[in-house]
Amino acid sequence: MSTSKVACGIVVPWSVIVPVTFGVRPTAVFAASDEMAIGTILAARDFGLRVPYDLSVIGIDGHELGEVFGLTTIDQDARGQGALAVRRLLDGLDGGSDTEAADTEFPTHFVIRSSTAVPPADPA
Repeated sequence: MSTSKVACGIVVPWSVIVPVTFGVRPTAVFAASDEMAIGTILAARDFGLRVPYDLSVIGIDGHELGEVFGLTTIDQDARGQGALAVRRLLDGLDGGSDTEAADTEFPTHFVIRSSTAVPPADPA
């Protein structure tokens, strides 16, 4: 038996979707990107799991497909981050700002959609 399932071009480990050795399947997956989260949603559906009732899924990026899949995500605003980086770079080249490295916080937005829910009560 294969150890993974390909969904949306992304390899999703079976252990995330089906019960693992101890018969306990996770109730949620926090994917490293929205694309991986969408792949997880599709793989869960292939295994008959209902998102979010059986498995909650959250991604990060704010990908435009997130809305189509009802994906809860952390929108990082990549364009805004890039614009800020270019402004800081150009300011540094113009001598208009301090050339020392500086930490800069950039706002993110938690976008709650239909892919997350409270885990089901333990029947035991």
